[in-house]
Amino acid sequence: MRVGLLSLGGVLLIVACGGGGTDPGGGGGGGGGGTLVHAKRVTAGSALVFTPTPQTIPPGDTIFFTFSSAVQHSVIFDAIAGAPADVPITTNATVKVRFLTAGTYDYHCGVHGPSMSGQIKVQ
Repeated sequence: MRVGLLSLGGVLLIVACGGGGTDPGGGGGGGGGGTLVHAKRVTAGSALVFTPTPQTIPPGDTIFFTFSSAVQHSVIFDAIAGAPADVPITTNATVKVRFLTAGTYDYHCGVHGPSMSGQIKVQ
C-alpha cells in the first residue's frame, strides 16, 4: 500500500491507496454479500403508524422495519401460511424480515393494537 503525507496550511493529511499486493492494478475490495434490488423500508415512530403501507415486493425479498424513536413497537403478522416470524418489541433499531412466499400479509403493532397496522404484498 502506498502512503503519502500532504500538508495544507498546517493541516497534515494522510493519503493511502492501493492494496498490499504486488499487482500494479491494486487489490480488490471485499465481497458485498449480495444486493437486494427491491428492498423496501417500513418505518414506525412516535406517530403510532407504519409508513408506507401497503408495500409490494417479489418473493424472496426483504422489508426493513425501522423503529425510529424510543417508543416501543413490535410487528405481529396475521396467522396465515407463509407469514414470517413476528418482530419482538423493539426501539431505535432496524429489523429485516424476509418474505419467501407470495401472498398478502397483514400486520399490526403488538404494543399499540390494530389501529397501528400495515400490509405487505408479495407477488
